[in-house]
Amino acid sequence: MDHSQNLAKKVFLINLFWFLWMFCLIGVSHAQTSTSKIKVVLFQPIYHGPSNLEGMAKEFEDAIGRRLTAMGLSIVLQPGPARNAQEALEIGKKEGAPFSVYGPMTVVGKSFSMDLRVAWTGEGQKGVKIVSEEGVLSQKETFLDDFSKTLFDCLIAPLKIASLKVVGNRRVDTDAILQEARLREGDPFDQEKIKESIKNIFKMGFFDDIRVDVKDSPEGKLVTFLVREKPCIRKIIFKGNK
Repeated sequence: MDHSQNLAKKVFLINLFWFLWMFCLIGVSHAQTSTSKIKVVLFQPIYHGPSNLEGMAKEFEDAIGRRLTAMGLSIVLQPGPARNAQEALEIGKKEGAPFSVYGPMTVVGKSFSMDLRVAWTGEGQKGVKIVSEEGVLSQKETFLDDFSKTLFDCLIAPLKIASLKVVGNRRVDTDAILQEARLREGDPFDQEKIKESIKNIFKMGFFDDIRVDVKDSPEGKLVTFLVREKPCIRKIIFKGNK
């Protein structure tokens, strides 16, 4: 009896181990698939500083590119700096990348700064964000780690919900509808969750049509629920025998 119990326990633990291992693999695969949808054109920074350190520009481009690739993004390195914003945008569009990253780096004494522009080249409203940080030459690796993480957070914004709106409601309060949608600004954008939101809003019983409009922006997905309320019964008229 004890032997059977021990054997069953071992089998259970082995199955549990494999289940957790496969769950972790699926989770990692999902994360990589999500971020790999974002393609980024990364230009070599425009260097300002002593001529003997000019190689830092290419060094930093390669280092940041490796870090962002390790985080799951698809990075296209450019052999030189962008001459201007227009060139950065045009090359980004040509590569099919929603983002172009370009800008200057400056070295003064033992310190340096990076002031990179993150330009949105995709559909919808245009915009440019500036990612700016300072560092010291003796701690370049630490700077590159921190700067790459900040840049990464900026670049994955399109995978998140930037805004939630409701259009078409007259009698039903917007906050009540969004509460039933069970989505928040800043949540990862997920088509399945959008479908669930539509079902939840329908369950309120006030609408006979619900559609969702999604637009891209540098800040993320702009989600709008387009609703049509059921007609309101204003009066009831009885005809015939009393």
